[in-house]
Amino acid sequence: MDDKEIARKYLITSLTIKNLELDLQYIKNGQFKIKGPYVQLIEGMISKAIQERRMLKQEMYKRRIQVEYKYTQGDFVTYKYLLNGKVEEVPFYKYKLKKDVEEMTRRLMI
Repeated sequence: MDDKEIARKYLITSLTIKNLELDLQYIKNGQFKIKGPYVQLIEGMISKAIQERRMLKQEMYKRRIQVEYKYTQGDFVTYKYLLNGKVEEVPFYKYKLKKDVEEMTRRLMI
């Protein structure tokens, strides 16, 4: 796996964790009659994602890779990748990021 792919996977994993944490709060504070199974499912998914992110973070540390949010402009979000001393700004289409997070969420459910 190349440096850019590791950085991208880290970004998607982090966004998925944020999304799942928000969903967990909606369920806990929502008007669900039976919350337990949903809370348990999402907490398990968050745990898997955190383990995956931890492994990616270790690999990023070894390879001197960093990912930083820069700005949002219209339908695009720009992140800065620091790849072994090289700086690269990478724009992402918001809809594509959303689809990637959705795909990872589905994968974590299994």
